[in-house]
Amino acid sequence: MYDTSDPQYYAAYKADSWLVLPDYVNFVSQLEKLSSYCEMLAVLAASSVTQKASQTLWPLSVAPG
Repeated sequence: MYDTSDPQYYAAYKADSWLVLPDYVNFVSQLEKLSSYCEMLAVLAASSVTQKASQTLWPLSVAPG
C-alpha cells in the first residue's frame, strides 16, 4: 500500500502530485532504528491504521529569541 513500486500502491497517494515519498525499503530500514527520523510516510501509515486524520505543521514554529 505504501510502496510506490507496488501495483497496489494506494491510489490517493499516487494521485497527489505534491506528495513525495522515499524508497520503501530504505524507509523501513531507517524507521526500525531507535531515535530514527520519522517522516511523512510514517504519519500517513499511522493515520491509516488508526483511521484518524493527522495534521502536520512545517516549518516548525520557533519562539523569537
